[in-house]
Amino acid sequence: MKNALLIVNVVLVIAVATLFFLYFTNKAPKVIASVTNTETPVSAGGFKIAYFEMDSVENNCLLSKEAREALRVKEESLNNQLQGIKDKYNKLWEESNQKLSSLSDDEKAKRKETLDMLEETYKSQYQNNGAAIQSEMFKYRQKIFSEVQKFLKDYCTEKGYSFALASGGTTNDPIYYKDSMYNITTDLIKGLNEKYKAQKKN
Repeated sequence: MKNALLIVNVVLVIAVATLFFLYFTNKAPKVIASVTNTETPVSAGGFKIAYFEMDSVENNCLLSKEAREALRVKEESLNNQLQGIKDKYNKLWEESNQKLSSLSDDEKAKRKETLDMLEETYKSQYQNNGAAIQSEMFKYRQKIFSEVQKFLKDYCTEKGYSFALASGGTTNDPIYYKDSMYNITTDLIKGLNEKYKAQKKN
């Protein structure tokens, strides 16, 4: 009985050892992935992403420097206009206080009306100036954005980069160049719509 049990154990050990040997010596099976994109994708080794520091571009690019200087000049001009209104208000206010006892009620009412009008003009001009500066700043940034994109389109094509990303800076969109071959928008919309229709049926 003991001999039979020993023989069974030996056979089991040999069987397990054989299975381990076969498992670890066989090559892993190849996995075939299906590609829905009709264009031929770049090999993994050829896929390259570049990045640049937008802060440095904004600080050192001549176009950006000129834009900042033009913006500074415009802001200074608008602030001078505001200061002119403020000076006029202060002068009239001080003059009215000095002559307060000698002014008629009608003259006092006229001066107060003028002061109120100057105050409203100042507030309105201040808001308009802020909007004008923001508008100019937006135009300059869009121009710089456009010029960087134009340059990177040729540069990335020549150097073999698929994407060019911006690091830092004032832009909201970090992607300045993208190879259209990697655009999955159509597949994304199709997949989302199919999923949504399936959910509505349930």
